[in-house]
Amino acid sequence: AFGISGVFQEWITSLRNTISRLFRPAAPAATAASDTAGHGPTTVLRVANVASQQELAGDRFRAVCNDLRNACARFGEVVDLRLLAPPSNPDVMNAFIQYATVDEAVAAYDAFKDMFQVSYFAESRFNAGDFE
Repeated sequence: AFGISGVFQEWITSLRNTISRLFRPAAPAATAASDTAGHGPTTVLRVANVASQQELAGDRFRAVCNDLRNACARFGEVVDLRLLAPPSNPDVMNAFIQYATVDEAVAAYDAFKDMFQVSYFAESRFNAGDFE
């Protein structure tokens, strides 16, 4: 409906099914800033449990990254986007999306919060490569 590619639509469906089946619901707004030590919104969002590494095997990883970047760009300039497995749970992938401004990150957070487990992530941790 919004010109989203078939690969991204498949990914969204798979992601929703995976989250519904395996993971807790989206973090409530009151606790969404937990990764920022209570300092409120930042330019970086973390979307937890995006997919398993198996779901992103082969060519799907690049396709999902491209589609995710395009979807996130609807809310502003995506400065950086990373799909990473946390060392504490290497079987799942988290997406880290850095926007040019806090307002853009807030717009994306508001759009994603009811569908995904999303939180603001400290810019200092993102810049230091501390993704745990």
